Formats: sequence, C-alpha cells, structure tokens
Amino acid sequence: MICLPPLDFLLLDANGQVVLDNTLDSVGATLTYRLEFDLLGLDTCRQIITLLDTSKPVIDYPSMDTVSCVLPVDSFPHLSEGDVVDCSDVRITQIGDSELDLIGCSDPVIYAKYYRLWQIEDGSGNITLFRDTICAARADLADIVFPASIVADTFLLCESFDTSVAATGWPLLDTIPVTGANPNCNLWVFYRDSVMTLNCPSNRKVLRRWTLMDDCGGMPGILEYTQVIEIKDTVAPSAILPDTLYASTGLAGCYGDFTAPLPSMLRDNCADSADVGIEIIWLEGPQLAGPDRRFTSVPPGTHRIEYTFRDGCGNFSRDTIILIMEDNTPPAVVCKNLTFQFNEGYNEIVAPASMFDNGSMDLCGGPVYLKVRRMDVPASSCTTLDNPGYQFSDNIRFCCTDVDTTDDLSQPIMVLLRGYDIYPGAGPIPDDTLSGHYAQCMAMVTILDKAAPTISCGVADTIDCSEYPLLAGLREPTVSDNCADPTLTLISTNTAELDACHTGTIYRVWEASDISGNSARCTQIIVVENNDPFDANNPDHLVWPGDTVLYGCGTAYDTTITGSPHIYYDGCSQIAYRYYDEVYESITGVCLKILRYWKVLDWCQFEGSEYDPFDPNVPGTWRHLQVIKIMDSIPPRWVSPIADVTVNIEDGCGPVHASLAAIDADDCTSSIRYRYTIDYGNNHTIDTTGKTNRIEGTFPMGESLVTLYADDGCGNIIDTSFIVTARDNKRPTPGLESLITTLMSPAGMIQVPAYKFNKSSFDNCTPDEDLLYAYSDDPADSLRTFTCADLGLQLVTIYVFDGSGNYDFAIDVPLTIQDNNNACPGPTPSGDQGEISIVGKITTSAGKAVDQTDVYMRDEAASEHPVSTNILGQYVFNKVPVNHNYQIKPVKSINPLNGVSTLDVVKIMKHILGVDKLNDPYQLLAADVNFSGQVNGGDVIDLRKIVLGLTEFKDQRSWIFVNKNYQFKNELNPFEENYPQSYTIQQAAADMQVNFIGVKMGDVDNTAIVGQLAQAEIRSNPVLPIYFNAPFLEAGKDYQIRLTADALQQVWGGQFALWLDPTVAAIVEVQADGVLKSGTMNDRALQDGLIKYSFVQQKPAGVDQGEVLLTLTIRAQQTTNLEGHLQFVNQELAAEIYQQDQTSELVLVPGQPGTEGMRLAQNRPNPFADQTIIDYFLPQSANVQLTVVDLAGKQVLNRQLDGNKGLNSVVIAGSDLPQQGMYIYMIRTNTGLLQNKMIYLH
Repeated sequence: MICLPPLDFLLLDANGQVVLDNTLDSVGATLTYRLEFDLLGLDTCRQIITLLDTSKPVIDYPSMDTVSCVLPVDSFPHLSEGDVVDCSDVRITQIGDSELDLIGCSDPVIYAKYYRLWQIEDGSGNITLFRDTICAARADLADIVFPASIVADTFLLCESFDTSVAATGWPLLDTIPVTGANPNCNLWVFYRDSVMTLNCPSNRKVLRRWTLMDDCGGMPGILEYTQVIEIKDTVAPSAILPDTLYASTGLAGCYGDFTAPLPSMLRDNCADSADVGIEIIWLEGPQLAGPDRRFTSVPPGTHRIEYTFRDGCGNFSRDTIILIMEDNTPPAVVCKNLTFQFNEGYNEIVAPASMFDNGSMDLCGGPVYLKVRRMDVPASSCTTLDNPGYQFSDNIRFCCTDVDTTDDLSQPIMVLLRGYDIYPGAGPIPDDTLSGHYAQCMAMVTILDKAAPTISCGVADTIDCSEYPLLAGLREPTVSDNCADPTLTLISTNTAELDACHTGTIYRVWEASDISGNSARCTQIIVVENNDPFDANNPDHLVWPGDTVLYGCGTAYDTTITGSPHIYYDGCSQIAYRYYDEVYESITGVCLKILRYWKVLDWCQFEGSEYDPFDPNVPGTWRHLQVIKIMDSIPPRWVSPIADVTVNIEDGCGPVHASLAAIDADDCTSSIRYRYTIDYGNNHTIDTTGKTNRIEGTFPMGESLVTLYADDGCGNIIDTSFIVTARDNKRPTPGLESLITTLMSPAGMIQVPAYKFNKSSFDNCTPDEDLLYAYSDDPADSLRTFTCADLGLQLVTIYVFDGSGNYDFAIDVPLTIQDNNNACPGPTPSGDQGEISIVGKITTSAGKAVDQTDVYMRDEAASEHPVSTNILGQYVFNKVPVNHNYQIKPVKSINPLNGVSTLDVVKIMKHILGVDKLNDPYQLLAADVNFSGQVNGGDVIDLRKIVLGLTEFKDQRSWIFVNKNYQFKNELNPFEENYPQSYTIQQAAADMQVNFIGVKMGDVDNTAIVGQLAQAEIRSNPVLPIYFNAPFLEAGKDYQIRLTADALQQVWGGQFALWLDPTVAAIVEVQADGVLKSGTMNDRALQDGLIKYSFVQQKPAGVDQGEVLLTLTIRAQQTTNLEGHLQFVNQELAAEIYQQDQTSELVLVPGQPGTEGMRLAQNRPNPFADQTIIDYFLPQSANVQLTVVDLAGKQVLNRQLDGNKGLNSVVIAGSDLPQQGMYIYMIRTNTGLLQNKMIYLH
C-alpha cells in the first residue's frame, strides 16, 4: 500500500479510541493503526498490530553495603522496585539464602559478610539477575546506649504494665536494639530481673541488670548496667451502681429497712474485686452499714447512700446512689355502711367517697385519697357526666332505681371504697391505676325514698250551697314525686264544718303515695256559700200573720188561731221563728190585749249573741208586731186535775219540809194571782198562808188540808183543795239469823212463824215489837208448815214490814229441819243409811259474803258434787250419806280484776320496802299473786301486768280459800304454814257446818265487790286535773300532745286508760316522763286509740307544776278540734293517782296548769245515754250559771251552781234533756262565758 503525505498516524484500541502517547498500558494488547490523509480526512491505510515489551529490567542499586553486626539479618537493607528501571512493574525475588562469610575478630572492621542473589522480572517476562554484598561491621561497647529507668513520672501503671524488654527497651547501638538476635556479631547481651513489692501488692519495682560482652575481647570487654522499672497502682477501683433505688415502708410502721446492694460491676485496675473494700454510709441517717449492708428504720423520703471503694494501695473512689423510701404500704381502708334518703324534690344522691370512710388511714400519716364505685353495673343508668363507665371516681351517684322497697331493707347497693396513698388524679380512673398503692373495702348502701310526694290542693274552691253535695265535678289536686308518678287517693270528705245551712267549709283529704310507701296529704278546701239568702221582708219569702180579735175566755189565742209566719223560701237557710207576748190586762174595752212580737231568725245569716239571738240590730233577724185582743168573761180553769199529794219522810219520824210542784191555772190572761192556806193535821184550823202557786210547808206525819185560789184579775176567781199526806217511806232493816227446829211427833210436821228468824231487825219509825214478818210480800203469809220432806237445810226468804207498809227482805236464810223425835219413817240419822246436811258460808276476812263460788264435795270414790254459794255466801249439801269421808273445797276464778288496781301494787311495794308493812295474814296471802310463797318484787311486776290486762293469775286462780276455823301460828308470815284450803270430814255422822275465808288474789285493800246485793264502796276522792294542749288538727299532720299536772308531792303511783278517737287521730308514739317513766304500758289496742298505763315508785316522788308526764305523738286523720276526742276511760281502768295517804281521781282538762281564767272540759262520756259529767275549772270561787240550749237556741236546762276555786264537776242526766241530739252547754260567771258541745243518745 502506498501512503501519500501529508499523513496522520492514529493508534486505536479495540474500542476505536485513540491510544495516547503512553503505550505502556497497552503492552500485550491488539491495536489498530491508521494513516489518514490529512487534507481529506480519508483513511489511506490501516493495519492491526500487537504491542510488545522486550527490554530487561535495569538495576540501579549498589552492589555492596555495610551495616552493624547487631542488626538482624532480616532487617538488612535489600533491593526494591525503586532500584529497578523498567517499562512495567517488576517482581523481585531472592534466590536462595544469603551466603555467610564469617570473618570474626580477625578483621578489626568487618565481622561478617553476606552474599545475596536477586532475580528481577518485569511484566513481559524479561528477567535480570543481580548480586549484592552486605558487610556486618564489628560492634564497639563504647557505643552502647542502655535503656532509661522507668521511675517517678514515667512509672508503669499496674493495670497495663509491660516489663518485657520489648516494652521497656533494649540497649541500643546506633539506635539499633542489641537483642542478641544476630549470632554473627561480636556482642552478647544478657539481663536478669529482680522484682520488689512496695507498700501494696500492686506497687512493685523491677531491677533489671543488663550485661553486654564483646566476643572479640575489646576493652572494656564486658559492660553492665541496671535499669530500674517502677510499677504503681494510682487508679481507684471503679464500680457500677444504680443511680436510684426504691424501697417501701413496711406494715410495722412508717419506716422501712433497706439492704444496700452490691455493685453490679466492681473492678480494680490491678487487684481482684474481692480485695476491694466497700464502705457504705447513709448520709442523712446515723447509720454505717455493717457486713450485712442493712439500714433500719429508714423514714419515707429521698436519702443518699454513699459507697466508698478502696483498694489495697489506698486508692479509693466514691459513688452515691439515691434511695427513695416510698410509702408503698397501701392505706388501711375502713368502710361504713350508709343509708341515704331522698329529700323532697330530689331523685338522686351524689355522695362523695369520703362519706363511706370510717377512719381510713395511712401508716405514715399521709393523706388517703379516696375513690368509690359500684360493685355491679345497675340495671338502669345511674352515672355521672364524667363517669359513664362506673369507674372509681371521687363520688358516686344513686338514683331512684336504687331505692330499697323491701320491708326488711334486704336489697342494699354494694360499693367499693378504694384508698390510695398517692394522689390518683381527679375524676374517674381505671381499676388498675396505681396498682400496689391502694386498698379497698366493701360497703352496703341502702337507698331510702323518704321524700313524700308533692301534693297541692291549690286555692279553695267556691260553690253555691245549692250545688251541695254534688262534688264530683271539682278539680283534683296536682301531684308529683321525685321518682315516679304517685298514686292519688281521696281519703276522706269532712263536712263537719258545714253548718245546718249547708254553708261553710268542706275539707277533702287527698293522699299521694309512691312505691316506697311515702305519702303526703293535702286538704282541699271547698267553700260553700249562699248567694241568695233569705229575706223576711220579701213577700216571696215570708208573709207575716195579721192582727186578730178573739171573744170569750177559754178562747185560744195560740198560733193555730192567730196564725204564724208563712215561709215560701226554699233556699239554703235554717229559718226559725218564735214570739213572745206582752199581755196587758184591764185595758179599756178588752180584758186582755196581747202584743205578739214575732221574731224570725235565719241561722245562716245570724251573727248575734248566744244568749239573745234576736237582737234587732243583728243581721239575720227580722221582727213583726201582731196585735191580739181578747174579750174575757169566763173565769180561769186549772191546767190539770188537782190530786192529793204524798211526801216521804226519809230520816226519823218528825215533820218533813216539802216544796210542792207549782199548780197552774189557765186563763186568757197570764197575770193570774194565786194564794193558798194550809191546815196542818186537817183539824179545820188555818195554820199558814202564802201568795204563790208553789206551796211550801213543814208537814207533820198524817194528813194536812191545802186550799189554792186563782184570780184572773177580771173578777173571775176559782179555788181547789187537796190533801197532803206525810208518810214514812224508809224500809225497815232486816236483822235475821238461821234457825234449827225439830219435827213434832207423831205428825212429822211443824209450823214455823216467820218472826222466829228475827234477831235484830229495826225501823226508823215503827218500834221493833210492832214489826211484822212474813215468808212473802203478803204480810199475812207469816206461818209455814214443814214436813219430813223438808229434812235438812232449807233456805227461805223472810220479809220484814213496818207500820207504814214498807218492807225489805233477806233471801236464803238457813232453816235446818231435824227429826230428833223419830217422827219420820225410815232409818234414823245415826243409822248406816242415815243422811245429813253439810252447810257453810264463805266470806272475806272483812265479813263480806262471797257469792258465785263453786264448792266441791269429793267422796271416797273421788266423785265430785259441786254447788255454788248464794248472794249471802252460803252453800248446802243435803242428803249426804253418813259414815263416809268427804272433802269440801271451794274454787272461784271469775272476774280476776275484781278489786285489783295499781293501789294494791303500791301497797305491796310499800310492804316490800318496809314503809307500810302488811300485818294481816289474809292481806299477805292476797299479795302473793304469783304463788311463790313470799311477797317480793315479782308480785309487783306480775300484778301490774294483771292490772293492765297483759297477763292473768297463775293457773287462773284469782281466789284462794282458807278454813275459817284455822288459826295462823305466825300471822306475819302465813307462808311458813300449810294452811288448809279444804276441809276433810271423817266418817260423817251429823249435820256439819264448814265455813271458809275467801282471799281475792291481788286485792290487798279489800275492795273486791262480792255478793249480788253488794255495792262497790262509794268513795269521795278528790279530783285532780290532768292538763293537755288541744290544738286544732289538720288532717295528715303530726302533733305532740303533752299531759301535765299541777305541783304534786309524795306520789307513789297511779293508773289510767287513755283513749283517743282513732277516726280523729292515730297515736304514733307514746313517751313517758317524770313519775310515769317507771311505768308499764299496754298498747295492744293502740290501733283502736286505747292505751293502759300503770306506774309505781320505789320511793315517793314529786311533780313540778307544768311538768310533762306523757307525750303523745299523733297523726291527724281529720281536720277538726282535738278537744272532746281525748279522754280517760274509767270503764277500762279507773284513772287514779296515789299520794302518801290519798287517792285522787284524774280528769282531763284542756289548757296548762297555773294559767288564769276559767276552763271548761269536754263532758265525759260523750256521747252519753244515762248521764254525763261536766268538769270546769275556776281561778276563784264564784257563782256559776249552767245553761244548756238546743241548736235552735231554745233553753232546755238552767242551773245555779256554787263553784269552788279549782276543779268542779256537775252531773247532767239524760232525763234532764227533752230529746236526743246535739246540745250546747255553757257556764257563765261574772268574768266570762265558755261553751262546748255534747251529744245525747237516748
């Protein structure tokens, strides 16, 4: 190929890149060269070539070098790449070992020579061989430099010291360590170490003795040197301790014990850790830990525990850890059960946790932070806004669904009270908060809904009286309750305050009750008015009667003749009318002129006085004058036939003073004038005269003639005469005895005159010898015949008559008929088949006959034959076979309260206390009511229960009987004796009389009523007022009624039965105070308003004036006055109080003791049938007018009384009142008037 100039030569690599001038990197590579025509840029020629390196390496290194013979052979200088010139990297390799030429000491300079052969090869395989020579020069001891001592500031640390010659240095020759490693040298080197321990094991000193010897014997030949190497421990031990430790106080107190821990790592630079001493100090406390590293009684708080670590060389270090002694003992949490109740208007209770705390405490005295929650989630939501999940919180909420409505409150809410010793934060917290820092207890919560429903009857409703009694359309009260809608019930409708006009106020009591049994009441007031009142001046309402002229005496001029007001009004009214006449006599032209004043009263409008309801100036009254004229020419006439009069002489037989009932004459005029004459003894002699129709005189026994005259003032006079007979009306007093008589032979009969039974009969007027006796109320029946059929005891009735025909009688008078003359056929009483009578009488120790006693006769066959005593205490067993044994035993158990009262209890108490001993054996037997054989406190307790009706006598034995003939050996202690309570008859042969003394158990004061003819002892005891406050009651409200008294002294006891009308108020609670505190109450009939009370003092006590003795808490059932509805019920238990030597009867009086002014009590009983008692109190003695009027204002009773200072009583009989119904009774003195209402039921 021909390449033409100018040409460019380009060398290209395999990638077509131009290879620059340095082609060393391309040796061995395939290249392309190219020739380009420079002008045209066209290839002219191109050829592939391979670039090769064929030049051998060139050596630039001396062939001989001299070194010291102490230099190790492997440290000799040698050929390196820098000593080779080549185009590529070379590899230098010594071929074979060095060849030694040991010259030795013969050459003063060179001791040995070393010959080495090197091969140098480049990258292209070109090789060059090179030989060099190393001359080892002889060493001179004079040039030796020994290593310096290591002391003072250069000492070695014990933890890292290296005392080897490599570390501490070899002797140097021309800076080359003389180690003896090159044996081809004239120097030999030796050393020997001596180690010394200093003040501690870690502090040491090494004495290294160097010896160098010149093998060629030069001077000095041997060279020695001592190198000192010091090793010291100057580093304190090190340890790893926790920064902070925590410990807790214990249960023994507010402190804890703490054991200091060992370091998790304890290290010393030189010594073993076991050789390091540890000292531990409680910096704030007084303690240095002992070997057990224990600190005691560390109080709560932050403490510093200092550790000191000291090695054997005195090096030490300190470290402090913080000990936090925590009070991790949970507090002692004590719960208390609580009862909450909803107040009015509230239906929830949010109770703070503190309310359940019952003395929770922390041992360290720190605060206890309380949280509370329910144990169970309630069925209905009862959460607080911040605690919807019922977590522990600062308070707990209770709602209506939690209310316990069970009777026994058996559904409490269980709550957990948790106490923390660390503040857990406000509000609800999770259960796992501050685990280990709390304790808890469980409490029961009873939720009561004591909030009564709210009920409002609103303002009063007003209706017209014409609408009454239709009340159905009236509104009902509005009610609400804190928990649920209450139930509304109409309890009562009280129309008591409606007057007879149907106006006034109606009270309807409504009750709202909730599910908890709470209730509230309100009284709805309905005002009934009369909007169209009666008007007597309105002719549509009333027409008055006109004037009238009548002729002839005897002509009636009553309203049937002269007319009455005619009433047309039919509205709401109570119209009454009456009149009074003013009669004028001897009026010219007439005999009588009657001015009849009519008065009409509407009680519905009347506002006048109780005593003059027809005051013309008072609203509700009207007047009218009717003029009646009568022409009189006829004489008067007697109102009723005149009959003879008999007056009775009660005491003695002398004259009797008598005031005869007025004898009235009737005439046209009311001004009849009367006069009378009396002829005592009717012997035609005028003995006295008078000018009235009420005849009064002192009449001797026998007949007197009285003549009465009546003059009508118009010349017409009439007269009449009658006989006044003074007679003995007092019955004779029978004094009889039993009689024993014998039948006469051979007839077998006998006649017994009645006078034979007389023993001591007497009369006030008839002499004893003039008294007559009979077997019946016929005085002629004075003789009776008795036969064999009457053998034995007969009980007959004997009558005693006086000269005036008065009589009295005695029944069951014993008559014993005997056959001592064998007048009767059959066996005689002494034969084996004879019969006898056994009779007897049972009386009290005071001689009172004991009737209605069962007397048993037990025969040998144990058959019992009972009879009963009659009213005389007598019994009889007739036809009793002789020659047999009999036991007579009385038994009586009826009427256990007969004669028993708290006064007997007081007497027994006084006997026990020795104040007033019972000295009669029968009294002592009566006092042993429990039959214990002694009189003690048990008898007091049992008898008081018997009085109150709480129990009965033991075995229902209310009587015991003792044979009358028995004489007690020790009358002061009859219990020591086996006194006979029956009588045994051995082989009965003749008639027997067996008498007994009856003992009424508990009747220590002998007041038992025995015998049907016997009467209770009439006592005239003083009356003692018991005062009480008598508020006006409103239905549904509670009141306290306090019973008080005047000042009393020496009170031993008392009793009463108190009754409160249960329809008016219910007794809720009874609280006794003062002397009544020692009492016992029977409240079994409390629901009926009755309580019985008995009290006894162990020593007499006083009562201050006004002192409260009894407090009744009552709940009104009606809206009315209390007065008249609270009273003592003597039929149940006589109301009495016992002072030292006096028994007083108790009466209830409204008011307060010591207050001035009159007081009028409610009559007792009320209502009544036979009679009632009205008690009234006067501050001073005064004349008293008692008036009773009916509801029309008509007076039906009027009495003048002498009232004493203090309490007075007056009796009103039912017969004093004209008919049954309601009446108003009033007492009037010169200081005022009081009134009350009473009801008479015939």
